[in-house]
Amino acid sequence: CVSTGEFDTTACNSYTVPSGDETYTESGTYYDTIPNAAGCDSLLTINLTIYESTTSEFDTTACDSYTVPSGDETYTESGTYYDTIPNAAGCDSLMTINLTIYESTTSEFDTTTCDFYTVPSGDETYTESGTYYDTIPNAAGCDSIITINLTINYSTESELDTTACFSYTVPSGNETYTESGTYYDIIPNAAGCDSIITIYLTIDTVDVSVTVDNETLIANATDATFQWLDCENDYAVIPGETDSSFTPLENGTYAVEVTQNNCTDTSICIPVVNVGMFGTDLDGISIYPNPTDGMIYIDLGSIKGVTIKVFNISGQPVYQKTNIRTRVYQFAFKEPPGIYIFEISAQGEKRRFKLVKE
Repeated sequence: CVSTGEFDTTACNSYTVPSGDETYTESGTYYDTIPNAAGCDSLLTINLTIYESTTSEFDTTACDSYTVPSGDETYTESGTYYDTIPNAAGCDSLMTINLTIYESTTSEFDTTTCDFYTVPSGDETYTESGTYYDTIPNAAGCDSIITINLTINYSTESELDTTACFSYTVPSGNETYTESGTYYDIIPNAAGCDSIITIYLTIDTVDVSVTVDNETLIANATDATFQWLDCENDYAVIPGETDSSFTPLENGTYAVEVTQNNCTDTSICIPVVNVGMFGTDLDGISIYPNPTDGMIYIDLGSIKGVTIKVFNISGQPVYQKTNIRTRVYQFAFKEPPGIYIFEISAQGEKRRFKLVKE
């Protein structure tokens, strides 16, 4: 008996029917006849789907080598290559590959750093000398393998106890201190790394204050040596005057050089203007109140034509009044607080008084 059959099939690009009599390149329903098992006709209905092979071309780059998508070949040189893989329909996808091969590079360098070193990639940090390796992209985007011959030098620490007169400048020169305390400084050590110095500093000073007691100058420093100086003679040394007190033999301006705590400093120049008394007709003059907070009264008695000059402790004139003929001369003294010398003169005679302004 004649038999019949129907089946669905797919093929890539073309399909040859079972009898071999026809080849089709398009999808459709086709018929074919072949002998069945009994030797009679077997009429076949074929529902055929034809899928097409595809082609493509692309440019690609790779570092050192490139394996084609099928995995069948690996290339190490630039060129045009071909590969075949199944497409989405299961047919051949014929690829043209325009390949550019870039090369990885190697380099080596020596470097020295302090305490630690981070490699160029940033992936590792080392604290000991040695040979290390790192990988970063080169200009082509491939691996640049770096050999690093590393030398690590180290920062150091030290302490310094020191004493200075008046001020101290740290070894780096960056700071100057005028008070005792603990300070820090950083300078390069022999290896060129930081040398961190802890400085225990003692600042010694000299007491150059002077007390004026009438015509005697008294240096207030203790445990010190002294040398009195003549300010008006270019700070000339006054021979033999090495005590803490000094009584000038004549009016002038004087200072004292004090050596204390292994430091030496000089006081301000102090005027002395009341050495001795001049005449006796001015003995009855009085100035009050003393100390004063501003208003001053000078009792001149019966002396006429009096001149009053006032000097500050540095010997500078700050007030003057001439030809005074009143018995009691009064005025408001507006100078700042301090010690002042009043010089009163009349008829060729002078007398000096010390007054304190509070």
